Amino acid sequence: MTPAISVVVPFYNVEPYIAQCLKSIRNQTFTDFEVLCVDDHGQDKSLSVVEKYVRLDPRFKLIRQEKNCGPGAARNRGIRVATGKYITFIDPDDWVEPDLLEKEHAAIVQYGVDSVWVGHRNYYEDDGSFKPAAPQVPAGLVKLDAEIVAGNQGAGWNKLSSLAFLRRYGVEFDEGIFHEDIGFVFRLCCFAGTIYQIPDALYNYRHRKGSTSTNAIAGNGKMMDMLEGWRRSLAYLRERGIFEEKKEWLLRLYGEHYALYLFLKPYKLEGTARLRSFLREIGFPAAFEPTQAEVLKAVAGCGTVHSWNLVYFFLLALSRLHPTARTREKWKTWLKVKFREK
Repeated sequence: MTPAISVVVPFYNVEPYIAQCLKSIRNQTFTDFEVLCVDDHGQDKSLSVVEKYVRLDPRFKLIRQEKNCGPGAARNRGIRVATGKYITFIDPDDWVEPDLLEKEHAAIVQYGVDSVWVGHRNYYEDDGSFKPAAPQVPAGLVKLDAEIVAGNQGAGWNKLSSLAFLRRYGVEFDEGIFHEDIGFVFRLCCFAGTIYQIPDALYNYRHRKGSTSTNAIAGNGKMMDMLEGWRRSLAYLRERGIFEEKKEWLLRLYGEHYALYLFLKPYKLEGTARLRSFLREIGFPAAFEPTQAEVLKAVAGCGTVHSWNLVYFFLLALSRLHPTARTREKWKTWLKVKFREK
């Protein structure tokens, strides 16, 4: 029988955590699901923990990669082999509340959207504390726009989506690079249009030392993969014929993330050089330059800029790369209205 939901759990060297993750899934109040545990060839005993759950519960299935390919490839393998009507992704070092799937399924059926998003809380392993995450999306039915897409932080793990929808539009995770979630979220948003947001904190996100994201920020040099992800998303827009419609979304989303890394001292010079090269490669700023109508509208409605907004400073820095003063001034004016205080 085809399950209602496929839950994809990629795992790699997470022996201390994965039992808690799988137990939280097995104890869901909603029971019509399959769990696809994708083995990415770690060196610890995570596999033996998964095999225990596979023997214990027929809903749990083991999918083995031929070699270590990273979390993006592992999640995409899950998309390819999933049989459920809907699909969600849970990281193996996190865990979920018992009513997560029940609430997600009820919402996606009731409102007929292609994706349902849920709130989460942060768990800090160092001191055992929990901190509620600030809401990034309004509750209820939400029409997606550039601001919401940029503010969602590219999390692939707090969403239940139609599997047919993901396959129809080629919505997958980036493979072979860090920040593989960002491209997934961007592609999903391009075609979902409207989503439903459940504000309840139903997903527990663990912050731990030694995680992939921590290593990326701490200095393993992989953060420059952000540019490769940007390039892939740009190609996606052009292939789908929606570049003009979604170009601001792309700039805002990657600007929000890349700005953080551009200001880290060890990578500032390297990051700036690569960014300049990339922008020349994609023909910036001609592709993103505001129109005359947008500039006139900005002049009429200028207000106070959010001085703390990183993406504002990122975009302002991009505008200063242009060789002509006239275009730099157009960008400056346009940015003021985009980030003015409401």
